[in-house]
Parts: sequence; structure tokens; C-alpha cells
Amino acid sequence: FQIATKTVRQSTFIDSLGAARLPLVYLLVALISYPILRLYNRIVDRVRVDQLLSFSCLVVAGILVVFWWLMDKPWTWVAVAFYVFTSIVYGLLASQFWLFANHLFDPRQAKRLFGFIGAGALLGGILGGQIARLASKAFGTGMVPLVAAGLLLLVAGLMYRARALGQGIEQDDGGRQSKLDKAKGGFEILRHSRPLQTIAAVVVLTVMVAQIVDLQFNWAVEQITTTLDQRTAFYGNFFSAMGIAAFIFQLVLAGRILRVLGIGFALRVLPVTMGLGTIALFVAAGMLPEMLIAAALILKVGESGLRYSLDQSTRELLFAPVPSGLRVKAKAFIDVFIQRGAKGVAALLLLPVTFGLITAVQAGWISLVLIVIWLGVIVVASRAYVKAFKDSLIDRTVDNTVPIDLSDVTTLELLLEALGSADSRQVLHSLDLLIANDRRDLVPPLLLYHDDAEVRRRT
Repeated sequence: FQIATKTVRQSTFIDSLGAARLPLVYLLVALISYPILRLYNRIVDRVRVDQLLSFSCLVVAGILVVFWWLMDKPWTWVAVAFYVFTSIVYGLLASQFWLFANHLFDPRQAKRLFGFIGAGALLGGILGGQIARLASKAFGTGMVPLVAAGLLLLVAGLMYRARALGQGIEQDDGGRQSKLDKAKGGFEILRHSRPLQTIAAVVVLTVMVAQIVDLQFNWAVEQITTTLDQRTAFYGNFFSAMGIAAFIFQLVLAGRILRVLGIGFALRVLPVTMGLGTIALFVAAGMLPEMLIAAALILKVGESGLRYSLDQSTRELLFAPVPSGLRVKAKAFIDVFIQRGAKGVAALLLLPVTFGLITAVQAGWISLVLIVIWLGVIVVASRAYVKAFKDSLIDRTVDNTVPIDLSDVTTLELLLEALGSADSRQVLHSLDLLIANDRRDLVPPLLLYHDDAEVRRRT
């Protein structure tokens, strides 16, 4: 559903208003999102989780049917309304799905199944693009919202079936808070935490550069396509390719880079890739115009593929030293406020493109400045992570109920270093973390000769 409607969202907006006006709709989405989240937050506590998701799917499907009817009208506002509507709905439905999943499974089941369930997102991304392409080719772009509505009706039926099969294992309402509820107090937590401030800065810069890349890519698509159906087909193929790229990056690159080179190197991969892609776009626009779309494709696939695989996994690692109670609020605050604020700021920076003061390609200079700042922030974030992880091991505040990605060589080295501490309590805490994360094989036999009897027994 998401990728199929996103395909139409992009093609209809570009066809109706052009890529240069994208900053205006970026800004509009950022401004409208928060009031809608506030309204949604009031409703979510009054409805049972499974009913909320099923009802939301039915309502969104109904609205998509209305958009299907409106697509044939020569009204420019339809493309804007569809862009804003789908942009906001994606986040709400995804949030409801994971909320439902957390109620359906206990922590042990969730740990075993969520990776498999999450793989469905990658498969859905690949199939969604092709569904949109084939539907637009057979019936026209205007038919895709109707197909997406049918997919949502199928989701509602599957949720009803899942609820019936999962009766008796629903969790209590403690995990039912929306992100807006969890975000309360998040600003104060960020204000007093240097590691969280660096994470927030990394997120802001990631989102802002990604927004500029999105504008440049859509501008390039506008240059090489002429009709609405042609643009829809192009976006459909692109989103499928992006899903495959994200899957390959996650399967082949993410684990190896973290295991061999560590968190600091992994954080640099995305900004360096985007910087090189921006330079390639400059070269293509200036000297090799026939390579323009290829450069834009490489830039966008690199940005999206790495951002939703390696970079996302690495940024999640940065939260590991933060105590679990603070982590939940801080992550929610960053998701609800920081990311949306960053998109709004990026939209303001891109307004010169809308007003014709600079071109979409020249906006790459803004990207390069932000990327240089981003790389500097990564150095600070990596150091803050190492210090925070060391301190948390000394203070024994790392939650051993929360999985730690020990494939990251930096985290692994810090944890093994803590096993050599003179403080037996720190050694025991490190052993607990290794046990909780199924890495008993990393416990050195030399600990059998430790001075502390409890360390010897645990070893």
C-alpha cells in the first residue's frame, strides 16, 4: 500500500506542479503533521488496538476511493492533498501496526518474530512498486489509489484474523502509549544528555540532506519523463529497485561493516556516499547531461538503500548506553518532533529552488555544506557513544533485557574490556549482558581464575 500510493503521490505532484514546488509541500506536511498527531493521540486511547488498526484501514481505503474519483479532475489541489494525506497516513498506519504486534506477542515471541515480520516491509516495497507500475500501465495512474484501497481492505481482514488467532496472549495496556505520549519529557532528557544531543544532531542532518536529495531526484525524473503514466511507471520501477538495494545493503554490508570496522565507520558511509553522489550530479549536469538521470538514480538509491539499512541499524546502536526508561522517551521525541522539524527546516532551505533563485542541482551545494557538518558531528557522536558505553558498564546501567548488537566491533571491544575490570560487579554485569545476548562463547576461560568467587561461579 505505502509504496503503491507513494508512486502515485510522486508522479501526480511532479506532473501537476513540477519538482521545483516540492519544498512548499514538504513545509506543508511538516506544519500539518503535529496537529493531526495531537488529534490522533486523543482518539487512540479510547479504541481497542486491533479495532483501531482495522477501522483506520477502512477509513483510509474509503478516502483513497474518493481520490480515485478526483484523479480524473483537472484540479491542481488534488495532487497537493494526496501528497499531504499519504505522507501523514504512512506514519500513523505503521505505528498502529507495530502497536498491535506488541500487544499480540510477548517479549520472547517478539524477539524471535519481529525480524521476520520486518522483512515483509522490504518485500512489500519491491512488490508495491510493481503493483503501481502494472496498474498504471493497464488502467492508468488514476486506478492505483483504488488498487491501494483494495490492499488496505485485505490488511483489515488479516488483522481481524490475527486478532482471532491471538486471543488470550494480548499484553497489558502499558505498551499502548502513542509516540506522542512517550515523547513527553523527551526535550528535558535531551537537554541533559550529551550522547542524545549528538544522536539528535545526526538525525537532523540525515533528514535534511535526504530531503535535498529527494528534490534533486524528482527534478531529474521530471526532465526525462513527459506523461503521468510514464512517470508512474518510472517511480514504480525505482521503488522496487530501492527495496532490492536496501535488502542487499542490509544482508551483505551492514553486518560486515559493523563487525569489522565498527560504529564510527558505519556512520560515515551514508554521508560520504551522498557527498560523492552529489558531486557526480554536478559533473553530469555540467559536462555529461546524458548521464544526469543515472547520477540522480545512484544518488537516490544510495541514500535510500543505506539510510533504511546500515545507517538505521547504526543509529539504533547509539541508543544502547542510554537507560531504557530514558531511551523510550528520547527516541519518541526525536521521531515526533526532531525529524519533522528537520524536514521543515530543509523545506525552508530549499525555497530558493521554488522561487527560481537556484536550480535543483545547485541545491547540492547546501547538501555538501551539511555533509561536512554531518561528518564532524559523527566524530563527536562516536566519541560520546564510547564514553557513554564505558560509563554505563562502570555504573551497570546497561539494561540486559534489551538486545545489544554485538556484531558491532566497537561495542564488542568495550564489553570485553569491561570483563578485565578490577570491579567484580562490573565484570558480573558484563557477563549478564553476554548471557542475555546469547554470546556465552565470548566469555574468556581465564575468568575461572578470577579473585571473586561469584565471577568464577558465573563463568
